[in-house]
Amino acid sequence: MTPDHLPGTTSDQYGPEQRTTAAGAGTAGLMLRITAMSDPVARALEQTAIAEYAARYGKTSESPLPGHALSPPSGLLLVGWIDGDPVGCGGWRWVSAGVAELRRLYVVRDARRHGLATAILDAVEASAAAAGAQLLRADCGTGQPEAMALYTSRGYTMAEPRTIDGRTSRSRRFERRTHGQ
Repeated sequence: MTPDHLPGTTSDQYGPEQRTTAAGAGTAGLMLRITAMSDPVARALEQTAIAEYAARYGKTSESPLPGHALSPPSGLLLVGWIDGDPVGCGGWRWVSAGVAELRRLYVVRDARRHGLATAILDAVEASAAAAGAQLLRADCGTGQPEAMALYTSRGYTMAEPRTIDGRTSRSRRFERRTHGQ
């Protein structure tokens, strides 16, 4: 099991463990916990996500994040649980003053299509905004149409594709201002 809070954090700073109130029936019982990236459950979810990226793209430049990544005060990782089983994760980290990058938004294959990604994204966005983020940024590849559709449906705008050595990158950047900004 993962800790409810990382050492040195407070509920006021990042919010308590929470049960989501998302409308989707598949999100009933979803419990989100602040978790260290070095936690074995977080690492297992991350490795599964990286393996899926490799399968989708034929290879991947993704590598595991350092154990301190997505940890307060430089970020946050939430792991979602239903009935004692980890079902997904999502986090954020600071990239510059007021700008938070969303990282490791992932739902296990058997738990997809039930609104869990939206529920996890809601909590990740809220925690980043509460910590002072004014702009949220997410990068994903064209081989992840579900992620692209999720960000678009949430009001993120896609930046122009990057060109590297004259070739258009498969990576797409999405951005959105936090509420009230």
